[in-house]
Amino acid sequence: MFVDRSIKAVIWDCGGVLVRTEDPRGRRQWEQKLGLSLYEIDRVVLNSTPWILVQCGKIREEEYWAQVREQLGLDEKGTQELRRDFYAGDRVNPVVLDIITRLRPHYKQAVLSNAAPSLIETLRDRFQIAHLFEVIIISASIGAMKPDPQAYQAVLDALGLPAGETVFIDDLPENIQGAKLAGMHAIHFDTEKETLHPMLSTLLRRIDL
Repeated sequence: MFVDRSIKAVIWDCGGVLVRTEDPRGRRQWEQKLGLSLYEIDRVVLNSTPWILVQCGKIREEEYWAQVREQLGLDEKGTQELRRDFYAGDRVNPVVLDIITRLRPHYKQAVLSNAAPSLIETLRDRFQIAHLFEVIIISASIGAMKPDPQAYQAVLDALGLPAGETVFIDDLPENIQGAKLAGMHAIHFDTEKETLHPMLSTLLRRIDL
């Protein structure tokens, strides 16, 4: 393998890239149980003001779930069951995991994710992949969400690298644009095609993937 010495680290987004929802049945079952419209449970849990606040570190995760509980009219037990079922269909993307494993001997690996603090525990305990990364930066811990420049700077500072020596991979175009503005190399991850191999091979010159 030829290693491009100008690149020192590959930085991965988590949701939609490293981890994806392969089985949404738990979410759909909760919608039926609560009489909600299709994808309404996704909106309440992941596309609401409390979700933004917890990702920014402005409220604690317990406060966020308390607001979800109130909005859906659940008790504590129901909230815990919803939390379990909502994420039960999440899986590590095997394509991405294979690439990370192959790159690790030659490039540092990092995660930069807009997420609540519990993501670190999830990566460590449930998926058991936290050890693959030199750095894991969660927006809630730094008080800044991508595409805020502070988010990119936080991972660069943690890696101890200039932007030009890193590659950032994300599924959202606005986050890719933010990375480019920060001076990083950036690759948009198409969640439908998952065509990382040719783009990474071009950027890193030659990778045996």
